[in-house]
Amino acid sequence: DVQVTVEHIDMGTKTVEPLDQALMHPEDPSLKVQAGDIVRFDAIATFPVYISGYVKTPGMYRMRTDSTGLLAAIAQAGGPTDDGTIRKVRVQHVDGTEEVADLVPTLVNGEPAKLPSLRSGDMVIVPKLLEKFAILGYVMKPGFYPIPDGESFRLADAVSLASGTAPRGRVARIGLLRMVNGKQEKAIYDLGKFLHKGDIASNPTLVAGDVVYVPETNKVDSAAIFQAATASALVLYYSKQ
Repeated sequence: DVQVTVEHIDMGTKTVEPLDQALMHPEDPSLKVQAGDIVRFDAIATFPVYISGYVKTPGMYRMRTDSTGLLAAIAQAGGPTDDGTIRKVRVQHVDGTEEVADLVPTLVNGEPAKLPSLRSGDMVIVPKLLEKFAILGYVMKPGFYPIPDGESFRLADAVSLASGTAPRGRVARIGLLRMVNGKQEKAIYDLGKFLHKGDIASNPTLVAGDVVYVPETNKVDSAAIFQAATASALVLYYSKQ
């Protein structure tokens, strides 16, 4: 946390750089020191910011005045936990105002975005990830799983996350139950067509609230698949309330 100033006496100019950046670019002509130049090292001022919520190491951190970015603050706290999300990060300012920021476009996709600037005493709160799906039936680890931030998450990913199918599980007739505008949409997918032939249509993208059901055999009828999936959907819905 040091910045270096090189004052070139013969040219009457000054160059100011963070010390780590100056050391990374020794070939920079503006940083070359000549006889009579003045080199000064100054501590960079910092201010306290509190990071809480679903981060790996919550607590008070000191931010450099030349780096007030929200992403840098969360990185100091170790980043979000597996059940945390950076989609709706809250910044509570000391003046009582609050801002909410979605960091996914910037972090994952590299999209420029105007994010809140942090000030001394601000509180950054990383919320819990509530976007989940269910995968049940004949998989090794059935249950409810979060959908990763900013990633395209597909049916094959869901089966993999559940450690694959159980010995009697079949991928030829996987049921997918989805709520759209309060109504249930049902579909059957043969994931084997994707795994063996690369048929992308057999590997749909999942969204929050989806219920995936892997049946015991590929002969089970659709009614039985969706009866089991519907019960699971109710559990998923009420767990988010």
